[in-house]
Amino acid sequence: MNPPFSAIANVSGRIADTAYRHIASALARLADGGRLVTISRASFSPEASAWRDAFARLQERSSVVFTAAIAGAVYARHGATIETRLTVIDKTLADDRNAFAQSPGMAPDVATLLRWIDEHVPPRLSVASTVPCLMSALPPPRTVRGYLARAAAQSVNASVADPEGVDLAYETFDWTPAEGARLSDAIYEGRHLDRRRDLRPRHGRPR
Repeated sequence: MNPPFSAIANVSGRIADTAYRHIASALARLADGGRLVTISRASFSPEASAWRDAFARLQERSSVVFTAAIAGAVYARHGATIETRLTVIDKTLADDRNAFAQSPGMAPDVATLLRWIDEHVPPRLSVASTVPCLMSALPPPRTVRGYLARAAAQSVNASVADPEGVDLAYETFDWTPAEGARLSDAIYEGRHLDRRRDLRPRHGRPR
């Protein structure tokens, strides 16, 4: 998953715990033994004092098995230079909630990152059997803490058949950016549209 780094739709400025809230919510829905792989800001690390307690709370029902920062230069040709972090979390109880996998550092390129993954990421665990979520008569929790508490209280034992796959038919075609344009203009087109949409008047008052 690639949670928002610091903001939500139609809000300017930073929301410090956005990534943590998304990850905690995803872990609450992940089957026991499942694996969550996330890309976040490089600063969102269990080694950072500001986030150590947050990762300790995550390890009350999961284990951070790998984390490594990625240099911004890796994404430079795609129009982004922000340093990021790849974190792998398994849905299994940690031996020590305050002990985390040691980061090998900051990967300067993709080849180095792939080598670290091959060397340090453990094999995947067996995933517990799950059943589809049923509509509950109870109102949905209003906070991430509420979702975590409900997920911990539920016991899921039944099995479900693997979903059937459908072959996709597609055609390829040649495409290049318009003269003078950059590839990143197309990548971030949706973000620009969101910004224009945010300029609409609200409550009848022009902005």
